[in-house]
Amino acid sequence: MLCACSATATAVPCSTSTTFALASACSVRPIEVASIVGTAGRCCDFDRCFHPLRPNLEERARAVKRRFPAGDFPAIEVVQVGDAYFVVDGHHRVAAARDLGVAAIDAEVIELPTDYGLRPDVSLEDVTLASAERRFREDSSLALARPTARIPATSAMSYSDLLTAVKSHGYDLSRTKGEWVAPLDVAAHWLDCVYVPLLEAARSFGLTKSLPLPEGDLVLSLLRAQRASFGETVDCHALANAAASSAAERVDGGYSEPK
Repeated sequence: MLCACSATATAVPCSTSTTFALASACSVRPIEVASIVGTAGRCCDFDRCFHPLRPNLEERARAVKRRFPAGDFPAIEVVQVGDAYFVVDGHHRVAAARDLGVAAIDAEVIELPTDYGLRPDVSLEDVTLASAERRFREDSSLALARPTARIPATSAMSYSDLLTAVKSHGYDLSRTKGEWVAPLDVAAHWLDCVYVPLLEAARSFGLTKSLPLPEGDLVLSLLRAQRASFGETVDCHALANAAASSAAERVDGGYSEPK
């Protein structure tokens, strides 16, 4: 694996949206050293290729090499996210393994579930976004209502705002129907009657070209414009075109995203 060794090791986020509480039971097996791309807590001690960044760490890695010259290291502990691995315990063993040219190392592997495969050259942003999207889909019930639906966004904050939008839609929908609407039905109705119509309207008004945002962020922008200009609605198509048209006019006149 080619890596930018000048960069510090990628850190897997172990709090907020990604937690070890979500992990499956661990197993011990050999893993490719090249697939170990980061750390679960020591991103400032090693670079992305696991070169120690301080003299005392370099000495410890050399000591590990001297002790295990054949590369028969005790198992390290890693977290697996997709096809990538992040070290929990055994950083010096990984550094020594890389220096010795060892292809594989035994590891206790704890798998963090993700719906999407992450490549071995995964970045911190990839891990964070995959985790945030998974959490959004689970908390909104979209994972059950529309299992194959993907909603790309730029940040964990965007997914938090999307979750708020789904919950707000559930409140509006229940108020309109005069009865409580189950989260699964809310999620399906939001995707079919808010998200998709807004995207279609955005495309028809050329906003996908003039505002080159991921779909989730574009819909968030239109939702803010819709509520600011037209109030609340649960009608599937009544305001989607109006919101997109209003946004398109602002683009033509120098657009700034509604706050």
